[in-house]
Amino acid sequence: MRAPLILIHYGNSSYLPYVIQLARRSNPEKEIILLGDEHNQYLTSFGITHHPFGPLRDSPELNYFNQLYPRIVNPRYPKSMWAQFVLQRWFMINTFIKQQGIESFWTFDSDNFILTDLQ
Repeated sequence: MRAPLILIHYGNSSYLPYVIQLARRSNPEKEIILLGDEHNQYLTSFGITHHPFGPLRDSPELNYFNQLYPRIVNPRYPKSMWAQFVLQRWFMINTFIKQQGIESFWTFDSDNFILTDLQ
């Protein structure tokens, strides 16, 4: 199996369709997987696979992390959930690749444009 490109994102940021389109254009033969939610599922129209990350939030490792993680919230910063998600996503990706039997993969933050073939 060739190493797929795995991105993870919640919501529908304005830049996300451009990231997906550029990744698809520069990697026409590569499987591109978006671990996302109902707000970005429509991006399958660009030839990618979408998997909901909701079920990936229930793993022993992530549950343990959530018990230990001291959520520090700045009341003036409206994206406090995002800070926790930045850490949780690695546990979700780990659960996903184990479930799918993926031995190697590419991943980038979902706001990075991928302009070269990753083969």
